Amino acid sequence: MQQKNKAGVQQTDLDSIYRESDIVSMHIPLNENTKHMIDSYAFDKMKPDAVLINTSRGAVINQEQLILALKKGSIGGACLDVYEDEPLKMDSPL
Repeated sequence: MQQKNKAGVQQTDLDSIYRESDIVSMHIPLNENTKHMIDSYAFDKMKPDAVLINTSRGAVINQEQLILALKKGSIGGACLDVYEDEPLKMDSPL
């Protein structure tokens, strides 16, 4: 069992976050390690009613795989303040 610190924060791994979270909110910089960090692997681990929020950089999410995950019902929804390609095209499925 992982220990919580005095503030009640528990450090864990990404697989556990994907698998156990009702809401995954992205607040990270875009760099070579975080580009497309959220992809089909992450979506396949998420709960079918999980919601993904991204207010960091659009490219931390693989947008094509997000669209597929939403169409398949792999996740419940996505709230996006940013997109991989901006501005978002009017004919985008998002």
